[in-house]
Amino acid sequence: MVAVEKALKAVCEKFRFKELNAYLKVAMEKFMQGRDIFVNFPTGYGKSLKFQALPTMFDMVMARQGSIVVVVCPLLNLSKDQVAYLNSLGICAINISDVENEGDSRDVEAGKYSLVYGTPESWLDNDRWRSMLTNKVYSEKLCAIAVDEAHVLRQRGTSSTNDHAVFRECYARLHEFRSLAPKEQIVALTATATNKTRDTIFDILLMKDPYVIFDSPNKSNLTYSIHYMEKEVDIVYYLGWLADDLRTNKEECARTIVYCQTIKQCGVIYATIRGLLGKDMFTPNDEAMLEMLHSCTPVANKNTIMESFSTEAGKIRVLVATIAFGMGVNCKATFQLTSIDPVFNSIPSTVAVAFISQFLCFKRIEPARAILGLHV
Repeated sequence: MVAVEKALKAVCEKFRFKELNAYLKVAMEKFMQGRDIFVNFPTGYGKSLKFQALPTMFDMVMARQGSIVVVVCPLLNLSKDQVAYLNSLGICAINISDVENEGDSRDVEAGKYSLVYGTPESWLDNDRWRSMLTNKVYSEKLCAIAVDEAHVLRQRGTSSTNDHAVFRECYARLHEFRSLAPKEQIVALTATATNKTRDTIFDILLMKDPYVIFDSPNKSNLTYSIHYMEKEVDIVYYLGWLADDLRTNKEECARTIVYCQTIKQCGVIYATIRGLLGKDMFTPNDEAMLEMLHSCTPVANKNTIMESFSTEAGKIRVLVATIAFGMGVNCKATFQLTSIDPVFNSIPSTVAVAFISQFLCFKRIEPARAILGLHV
């Protein structure tokens, strides 16, 4: 068998890295030794590479061809971004949630893709994809189950009371992968997880004695602040500064994401800022500098927003969004993030969401700030 060290060098060549950081090397070495892995790295450490590189690692170390990694991914935008990146490197990757024709479906079943992405619902509630995991090809070639953005297992797969159903029931059933692919190891990845969230991940995924790799999520370039918002005061008072900034600086305005808790709140905030700006929300070429994104946003609009945020020169400077925009998205030149919470007594959940959300954009080392607005 080819030495693990040689396989790691091949990974660097394929993914165009000079070298892997020490944490990733250890993670891959432990995984190749047969351990489940829990990776808790800050954004910018290349967490996704941990599972994206596994087909290459297994092919070289095990002297075989066609190794496959199944990836459980919470958001279509996130998986779309990763699939496009992998394809640009010549790596065969696909999202089963986007497969529309029979030819592609058969190619997936035949093992022609080394990384196969899908939402929990796609994997567990679709009989075709669920049964595929037990077919001859996958029984022989599957080498790992990766659960990306694993912190959402606690947010969406559990309920705080017996009176409420979980938000996405399939997250609570991810342990079913243990019966569908009993021989395969699991790697769970996140940028931030409390001890309680980590324990929930271990319980749901049935991870026994996983190897934990952790590094502090602290970002010295970030400044956090909390602004208390009185309910009796018009929301215009709290958003005027942002509208003024965009009106004055236009395309030079610091790129800002305003996170909201609900779609309704997202619409209110967007409409308020748009009303304050009027025609000033457009560039001289009639390109919108203010946009809104949530789970019901049309696909064409989502794609336009994602494309704009993928480049520092993108015309969209202020985005009002729910958490539907966020996890794992590589935003360029984002220097401000605001999270607005409608209810003061929900501070714990809001702080967690804001804390998680900020990782998507603050990958740079330049000074940046995160503002949490709380109604009192």
